[in-house]
Amino acid sequence: MEGYRLTHLGELLHLRYLGLAYTPISEIPKEIEALQFLQTLELAGTGIKELPSSIGLLTQMVCLHGDRSTTRIPGDGIIGKMTSLEELWVHPAAVTGNDDKKSARQFVEELGNLKELRVLDTVIDGLDESMEEALLESLRNLRKLQYLEISGRPWGKSLRLEAPSFILPRSLKHLWLSG
Repeated sequence: MEGYRLTHLGELLHLRYLGLAYTPISEIPKEIEALQFLQTLELAGTGIKELPSSIGLLTQMVCLHGDRSTTRIPGDGIIGKMTSLEELWVHPAAVTGNDDKKSARQFVEELGNLKELRVLDTVIDGLDESMEEALLESLRNLRKLQYLEISGRPWGKSLRLEAPSFILPRSLKHLWLSG
């Protein structure tokens, strides 16, 4: 089945919530950048493989729910701009080559800018030692984090969540690590 197109989406200037979960939508048009007041974008279960770079212009976004195993976010500084995010379910660019590894590393580093983040559900493939250090540094900055789920394949060794280099936020209620 061919996916539907979201024509005229950019004309809905005051839209706050866009729920497309479990619809046959296969791409988000670049015109989404016009939705400056959008706070929630629900994309779980869609055919959307990668979000457009223009999603980074939606700085009032509070909740971005992609399909954590397939909805990828480009690694060109997008996440770091979305500082209002409280919930994030996405998959950084795949780690299959050097460019992808750079992109995933940038995603991991930019997570630390999301000071309001309460929920993080992501898949990080190919986590190496330097990316692990960047991830731990970012997680240290997420003081409001309540729900943390990170999985991926393969990780070189165990993720080192040990004191004194890493202290989990007191607000954390759910922790799931799989790699």
